[in-house]
Amino acid sequence: MKAQRTILALLLAAGCSAAMAHPGHPEGFLAAVAHPWLGWDHLLAMVLVGVLAASYSGLKGLTLPVAFVASLTAAAAWASLGGGAAFVPYVESAILASLLVLGGLVAAPRQFSWPLLAALVGVLGFSHGFAHGLELSAAQGLALAGMALSTAVLHAAGFALSRGLGERFAWILRALGLTVGFAGIAALLLRA
Repeated sequence: MKAQRTILALLLAAGCSAAMAHPGHPEGFLAAVAHPWLGWDHLLAMVLVGVLAASYSGLKGLTLPVAFVASLTAAAAWASLGGGAAFVPYVESAILASLLVLGGLVAAPRQFSWPLLAALVGVLGFSHGFAHGLELSAAQGLALAGMALSTAVLHAAGFALSRGLGERFAWILRALGLTVGFAGIAALLLRA
């Protein structure tokens, strides 16, 4: 029960604070593939989703990256079609808050309620995708495919990192989670 309350509190934190969506989103397939690797906030969030997924076995672990990628793609498509204008002021803050949330989840040395965690990861993917979609035209299907592919590769990198370090070096992943979480807090404070 306490773990579920923690996740709920982190989810609520992801929706706080107003800001403008950040510029510099991709045009075309190759630019879209490169974008998640060039934005520190996107890179860290996507790797941490893979790290989180590695702590669950079988389909449960696979569900987290799939939820993130599916939500990211759907949100980007929706935003590129002009949807969700009311969310625009909150997008950048939600992305930075996702670093706090994901960092906290990775730093916590336990597993959380899987359905709630999958939903949370989907919400975080939505915020990242929405930000990307704001600057795409509706005809940019290849850009959406590029972002989805690159995101999946970053999830796989986080998964491989976690599995490669194993239990013996799990403290490195917890330290990474704390560092990313504090970076998210710092970035949010700088935006205020």
